[in-house]
Amino acid sequence: MIAGSVTAELPAERVPLNEQQRRDVGLTQPGVTLCCASASGPVFIDMARDRSQVWFVHQDARAVLASFEKELQRVHANARQASDLPHYETSDRRVRFYLVDLGSGRGAQVEVGYPAPGQERADNDLFLVRVFALGVSDPAMLRPPAAASVGNAKKKGWF
Repeated sequence: MIAGSVTAELPAERVPLNEQQRRDVGLTQPGVTLCCASASGPVFIDMARDRSQVWFVHQDARAVLASFEKELQRVHANARQASDLPHYETSDRRVRFYLVDLGSGRGAQVEVGYPAPGQERADNDLFLVRVFALGVSDPAMLRPPAAASVGNAKKKGWF
């Protein structure tokens, strides 16, 4: 969507959530949220301002990271992993950040939250991908930052 080149349709029926349903899944900012049925359970897609996110809760969350990375590299060969850190909110999860140059002064920061290895609890089966649009005046900005700078940006509320 950020690159302006969406050509595919979602492979499942989509049901828009109303504002109460959005609050029920923890969304407080205005936006548009869709719920898609899958054999493994619901998949949610949320779009708000400069951020889009997709998430599901299922035991597959432990295995999907490798598939996600393979697909990200297939679609955006220039995507670079910037960091892989303990999650900033809980120790039983991890978060990876990727930077993607979309060309024409556009970029994206991709944040992937996933269960930390060895954390085998049913309430930790969340896989979440957030994509933030970036306007890029200098392509060097899309080089991976130091891990500390990602943490500092989060503390300052930049993402």
